[in-house]
Amino acid sequence: LTLEEKFALVRSVGEECIQEDELRNLLAKKKNPVCYDGFEPSGRMHIAQ
Repeated sequence: LTLEEKFALVRSVGEECIQEDELRNLLAKKKNPVCYDGFEPSGRMHIAQ
């Protein structure tokens, strides 16, 4: 895959990307990059029954 294809693939499944230039740099430099999949609870929590 080209750099732009990798970038488009990652962005297609990501909800939010804080720094797109940093993502491009990571994809260009690392053969097997490691990414963080974060979760932030916001608002009231409830348990569906």
